[in-house]
Amino acid sequence: MTPELTPKKRLFNALNDRPIDRIPTFCSGCSQTVTLESMEEIGVYWPEAHSDPRKMAELSASTYDLTGLEIAGVPFCLSIEAEALGCFTEIGSRKDSIPQVTGTPYTDFEDVKVPDDLLTAGRVPVILKAINILKEQIGDTLPIVAGMIGPFTLACYLAGIEPMLKGLIRKPDKYMGFIELATEVGAIYGQVLKKAGADVISIADPSASSDMISPRMFLEIVKPAITSIVDAIDGSSFLHICGNSTPIIRDMAETGVDAISISDKVDVKRAKQLVDGMTKIMGNISTTVTLTLKKPVDVLADCRKAIDAGVDILAPGCGIAPMTPNENIRALVEAARSYNLTSRTINHNGSS
Repeated sequence: MTPELTPKKRLFNALNDRPIDRIPTFCSGCSQTVTLESMEEIGVYWPEAHSDPRKMAELSASTYDLTGLEIAGVPFCLSIEAEALGCFTEIGSRKDSIPQVTGTPYTDFEDVKVPDDLLTAGRVPVILKAINILKEQIGDTLPIVAGMIGPFTLACYLAGIEPMLKGLIRKPDKYMGFIELATEVGAIYGQVLKKAGADVISIADPSASSDMISPRMFLEIVKPAITSIVDAIDGSSFLHICGNSTPIIRDMAETGVDAISISDKVDVKRAKQLVDGMTKIMGNISTTVTLTLKKPVDVLADCRKAIDAGVDILAPGCGIAPMTPNENIRALVEAARSYNLTSRTINHNGSS
């Protein structure tokens, strides 16, 4: 029998096909795992924690302490890089406010103001310091995860999403410039996050969803950009793309990431067949319905179905909504802890 592992060891054993005592739990939709309930429990709140590294680290660590979810992740949004590059960002004023990019001053990629030192731009120093704190305090036990935005979504923030989607068809040379710039910044930022102490870099590229762009556009434009960032990071990286990613899931796997985070709209068995052993499959539990609205018994049932279907890492299908009850996150963790993996045999093509 495999002895009990630390959450960090369990995750990396699963990623590298080494023995595990049970299926790991995680969250890779982005690194957002904080709930309003947790804020009340420890007395640390948004929006202050979006800009204070110590409060950010304390909230991040509270996820494992209060729910058992095996992750310490920062930041709690996908606005850091865009803000550092000069996009308009609203941090919010409420306890449930997640920072949002509200606009861009740019119409041409040549006008984008790339800081001479990305380490000092916007809230980047806050994120790096929070990672340092987490690494020092709990880095031997928990995987420290740094979330970053994918290159297509960052390019959409810089150019404006509607101009970007139209421009790639009408003026591809101009708008590919935004993507090339976003890729370059992403590669630099990913390396910086890793150097700060992140064990995993979690890339979320929601605008690259098949609900937004065609699989061909993903293949020709987004896939090479993400691959460049993954190569530059040269460490453990995960990739999340929202919605039904089935049409692009093999291309996602071919970017070289260690795991793909899928939403509840994706059939796990089909995903396993498509990746064919190239990467691990994680996620699949609905954040908007199962975790937010249902009862713990329902969460347990949905989680067991996902494990039966072959997920390698049990996780929400996107970032956790702040109003999610902690008891539902604990139910997800309980599903992983109570599942007897010896009764499941899943091979690379998804059959059992």
